[in-house]
Amino acid sequence: MKKYKLRDSLPSAVICLAILILAASGALYFKNCVRPQKQPPAFQPESSVTADLPTEHMTTPVESTVQEYITEAENFVAYSFIPLSADLQMSIYAACAQYEIAYDLILAIIKTESEFDAAAIGDSGNAYGLMQIQPRWWDWLAAEKRLTDYRTDPVQNVALGIAILGFLLDENAGDLDKALIAYNGGADYPAKVYANYEWIYDNGKSDFKN
Repeated sequence: MKKYKLRDSLPSAVICLAILILAASGALYFKNCVRPQKQPPAFQPESSVTADLPTEHMTTPVESTVQEYITEAENFVAYSFIPLSADLQMSIYAACAQYEIAYDLILAIIKTESEFDAAAIGDSGNAYGLMQIQPRWWDWLAAEKRLTDYRTDPVQNVALGIAILGFLLDENAGDLDKALIAYNGGADYPAKVYANYEWIYDNGKSDFKN
């Protein structure tokens, strides 16, 4: 019988050791490799509202609808081109600050819904006020927020409308497009709001130059 010697198994041992080293190196590489995190797609509106957005009253909804908001009353200046009293604008602004929703965005929704007519009644008598709120859908939230006079009181109407939008943003993971569609029920509604948003911005620039 041939006598076994260590050198006889050396080539096999070297190969096995090399394989183990390569396997360990590969495992270490993949463990330390930084994998890209899946990010939600950036929201892109259907209008050119993304360019040079104002900062006097608002943060842009394109970036976020929940950002740091100016809450000091002395920093608020009512828009002269908006056909609502300065006191009512201040009340709207205060409600926007509470929910951290852009003031100009709410004005754009009001213009889209009622053209700033506080007495507007639409949808065959089923939608009320500046933000055209429908009782059949939102009476429960009005009761919860103690805004039961929203049909006739413009301050309460807008405060409830802002609360509704905040609720819909939460329900849609902050997606403003989806929240706006849920608010009005029309797929083209966000584009209309953004167009009015841009109109407010364009007029607001002139206001603040004076």
